[in-house]
Amino acid sequence: MDSINYTLNEEQKMMQEQARKFAMAEIRPAELALDKIPDSEETFKSDIYKEIKKRVYQMGYHKLRVPEKFGGLGLGSLSTQIVTEELAVGGVGLAHSILPLGVTAMVVCMLGNMPGAQELIERFVLPFTNDTEGKISGCIAFTEPDYGSDLLTGSGTITTTARKDGGDWIINGAKAQWISNGTSATDIMAIVKIASGDNAGNSAIFVIPSDTKGVSKGKPADKIGERAKNQTEIFFDDVRVPERYKIDIGFDGLFKENFLCMGNTNVGTCMLGLVRAAYEDALEYAKVRIQGGKPIIEHQVMAMKLMDAYRIIEGSRALLWKSGWMIDKMTEQGSVVRGDLRIAAGARSFICNQGMRVISEMAQIFGGYGLTKEYPVEKYLRDAKALAIADGTCEVVSLLAAEHLGEPNKLL
Repeated sequence: MDSINYTLNEEQKMMQEQARKFAMAEIRPAELALDKIPDSEETFKSDIYKEIKKRVYQMGYHKLRVPEKFGGLGLGSLSTQIVTEELAVGGVGLAHSILPLGVTAMVVCMLGNMPGAQELIERFVLPFTNDTEGKISGCIAFTEPDYGSDLLTGSGTITTTARKDGGDWIINGAKAQWISNGTSATDIMAIVKIASGDNAGNSAIFVIPSDTKGVSKGKPADKIGERAKNQTEIFFDDVRVPERYKIDIGFDGLFKENFLCMGNTNVGTCMLGLVRAAYEDALEYAKVRIQGGKPIIEHQVMAMKLMDAYRIIEGSRALLWKSGWMIDKMTEQGSVVRGDLRIAAGARSFICNQGMRVISEMAQIFGGYGLTKEYPVEKYLRDAKALAIADGTCEVVSLLAAEHLGEPNKLL
């Protein structure tokens, strides 16, 4: 078994450098401008948003995890993390929006040679991977108005239902306003409960074009953090979809665990990029801000705050890379994306919990200026809170992972 290698290969170095340049030259100015738009509805109608989304597609970042044979970049988890971290340093709201863009395409690609797979690939995958304008995107509709993280533990109930009607399915229900890319999504991957037939009560996945009759969307969520991340609610009112749009993969069991491994590793990587942004800004400020006759970095208290941030960044990256490495290695051994939820949840919860504290300390380095919009550190504070809740709260995901404590270490 290969060991974890902390030396990036030439391709990864190239992708990292390219993502870093793009993040600072284009992602950061766009995100800062979007954050300042007071009306969330106007944010995602703005030319700024449309242009940066188009540029993301032109760079190919929307299709990072889609297999190469279907027109994607075919990156593994670790390579995707390397790119995502750099993009998140530039702007975490936009970076956090990128992976969900391709979620519908990714799930359809998992069908392999199953009946009807090629038709779905031609309908939902190829137009997406060939898009260079940012017009086609996916989203995963899971969270419901009355149930959020508790859906992951089984204490909540999926109330969006699908019932058979001849050769079609009729879908009814609502998904809460936390559906990432929901406002602009053209293809919706909806998690529903089967309401009739032999599989009644089980979960199922449907791919639903958003222009299907009966599909409607709410306004973009007006949030304090990650304001550049498009999130909204979606409603299904007697939405009729053909049998071929039902993906024969339930959301329970292994698929849910693997979904959580990927999702939490991605959330943790986005937080890592955000903490880096705060640290790098504070480090530069500390070098030039004079107090007591010398740069504040020469004051021990400030130096220790920065050293603590550096320690958390490096330690978190090591844990996140281990999660990505395990996802890649375990996926090679099977037919679906896999991972170790203990590592993924541990990495995500560690960086999210520590990251909020570290970013607060970075704001302290700016003193009173850390409270103003003159510097983006106050934005980083707002963004950090959003990441502690995304894809299931840190507490709930950690409790799910705790159920596997005591099991043999996977791969090791």
